[in-house]
Amino acid sequence: MHDKEVKNMKKKLTKLTTDKESENFLDQDITEFMDDFKITTFEFAPKTKSLTIQISDPLLNNVQSFAKQENVSFQKVVLQALEEFIQNYKKKE
Repeated sequence: MHDKEVKNMKKKLTKLTTDKESENFLDQDITEFMDDFKITTFEFAPKTKSLTIQISDPLLNNVQSFAKQENVSFQKVVLQALEEFIQNYKKKE
């Protein structure tokens, strides 16, 4: 079987709207869906501080464009970039 045929046979990942649907989904072999998943982080700490920065128009436009592609707010993109920077910095220590 060719890769193209395998892709056409792949199950479609549907949106899960309840905890029970999620549990049922995870009861099966989900390896065929691995390409559809995105790595994400879960931040549970309350956000009690705000940050104001000035950036250039081109940089802001690029961040907003990327956020739109990812279907998230541009603030979320900036926060994720800061988190990744800190994680990478800590790995170097």
